[in-house]
Amino acid sequence: SPRTVLRAVPLTCYAFSAISQVFPMYFELSPGSRSVRSVARVVALASAAAGALYAAVGLSASRGFGAGTAPDVLANVEAADPVLFHALGSVYAVGLLLGVPLMLFPARRSLG
Repeated sequence: SPRTVLRAVPLTCYAFSAISQVFPMYFELSPGSRSVRSVARVVALASAAAGALYAAVGLSASRGFGAGTAPDVLANVEAADPVLFHALGSVYAVGLLLGVPLMLFPARRSLG
């Protein structure tokens, strides 16, 4: 359905923007360790770390909220502790603000 397709747009946009990080990361490696294999290893480790973090959050939410765990865990946090919810939102906003330059500079450099 169109609604299901639209849910995939943010992830697709993020993946497309993250592509601009691969080549600058590759060229920042020392010449002795610059290979497709080493970049693949870094990507695999980063993906595993992100997956572990998501699993930890999911398991913690499931343990804390039980059968009432919402698909969006933040909805449970907002209902349980609004102050914590806004604190997490602020931390997330700071992360986004600090991440934008990290995404834009390599993108600009790759165009030039």
